[in-house]
Amino acid sequence: MKKLLLVLASASALLASSAMAQEKIKIGAAPYGLNAEFMADMKGRQHFRINPAVKSGEVELTVFDGRYDALVQQDQFKTMITQKYSAIIFAPIDVDAGAAAVLIGC
Repeated sequence: MKKLLLVLASASALLASSAMAQEKIKIGAAPYGLNAEFMADMKGRQHFRINPAVKSGEVELTVFDGRYDALVQQDQFKTMITQKYSAIIFAPIDVDAGAAAVLIGC
């Protein structure tokens, strides 16, 4: 009986981990804009592409361009919530306007 329970527990754990492995992690990056010198690198996503999880396809990264507009960023934030992104990296153009976008997600 103990062996059967151990086998069932092991099989359940394997099935759960394989189901989790099949779900791609979606990460959205919402910087305030991509034209600044230090943000231009994000547009090309060179430093993100070397990440092993991104390389293997486990993680899908989408970089949005906030176009230096709080309303554009707010819409992008809503889009990421609606599309059920696993994580959001957010660099708001305006702290007060950015807070409104974050409150939408709460």
